[in-house]
Amino acid sequence: MAWTFEKILKGARKHGASDIHLVRGVAPVFRLTGEIRPIEGEPLDAPTLRRLFDEIVTDRHREVFDREWQLCFSRHWEGVGRFRVSVYNHAGGPEMSIRLCETVVRSADDLGLPPIVEELTRLPHGLVLVTGPTGVGKTTTLNFMVDSTCTNGARSLTTWRFPTPAKPSTSAARRVGRSSSRTNRIRTLAADKELAE
Repeated sequence: MAWTFEKILKGARKHGASDIHLVRGVAPVFRLTGEIRPIEGEPLDAPTLRRLFDEIVTDRHREVFDREWQLCFSRHWEGVGRFRVSVYNHAGGPEMSIRLCETVVRSADDLGLPPIVEELTRLPHGLVLVTGPTGVGKTTTLNFMVDSTCTNGARSLTTWRFPTPAKPSTSAARRVGRSSSRTNRIRTLAADKELAE
């Protein structure tokens, strides 16, 4: 069986996987209810991983990967939805970790968020940081917060998340690497700090 990115993505969505890992020497691996499970099929080899990489990246992505040996971006795939991709160089070729984004914005109750989180989305101004290790729900929480802020009539909302949360049409999302460089972002944050003091 020849692996295609679409086949892997749709299989992961069908099985309810949260993550996909594409590494050399094993078939694609899904994270299902927190457990890593390889799926049946041919092990991935270096040429297959390069072909899968080429299926989802732009020329600009290739330039960044060739220069920095790593790459993070998000995409939308018809029939699958949004997903985030982290590509890294291993033994001279790309390997990938893919996080499938949820297709709906869940409520604060569904997420088990304390009431203060929703209260933060009603403030007229301020800075909110959402931090934590991989897989604890930062993006899911941000999606809720952006949706809630926009629903409550936010006039201006800037996110510094890469890739950006959902609702790009109702918020001003600045994507690191597209809207600004990391250097400009740091300069902006430093200038804002000086103004606040």
